[in-house]
Amino acid sequence: MTAQAKLQIDTAYARLVDFIVERESIRRKKEGDARPPYTRDQILRDGYFCNVHREDDKVTRWIAQHWRQPHATDPDLWFAMTVARFVNWPDTLKEIEYPVPWKPEHFLAVMARRKARGETVYGGAYMIRADNKNPGTPTAEYQVRSVFAPLWRDRERLRPRRGDTLARYFERLSRYHGMGGGFMAGQVIADL
Repeated sequence: MTAQAKLQIDTAYARLVDFIVERESIRRKKEGDARPPYTRDQILRDGYFCNVHREDDKVTRWIAQHWRQPHATDPDLWFAMTVARFVNWPDTLKEIEYPVPWKPEHFLAVMARRKARGETVYGGAYMIRADNKNPGTPTAEYQVRSVFAPLWRDRERLRPRRGDTLARYFERLSRYHGMGGGFMAGQVIADL
């Protein structure tokens, strides 16, 4: 490795560490008694960024308090976490209520009512889009048919097992539509 390449890596690493330290400082100031602005960094001040620790994010806190902790011993908690992360909006999740046992008609009715009232249905941290094979299919219908129904059908095979490694469980979940590519399976596993 050349000296220039090493310098570039060291500089990038230092910038990343600075970002992490400043982002965490902002979170602590917001949760404390400090008043805005919480930073002099214009990008961090004016932009929106996830917290350094996922458990500090607003949606993760809601999911933990209302679904994960009260249902910690439910063998199908993984399925509830899947629904939670595909919706990713606390007001919608509250209206859906804990989704085990799975009631697809209830899920679709809640989503339709929220949309009809002009309320936010999905969180914007990441976008879940309907299947490109069926343009015009509402996202909720796509999720029920193509993502949630197969997962619920195969729930006994998909439940975490004693002795599972994270990698083995990740591999099992990733085989299903909507869970592949790693991102959503990782989101679910991180919530367990």
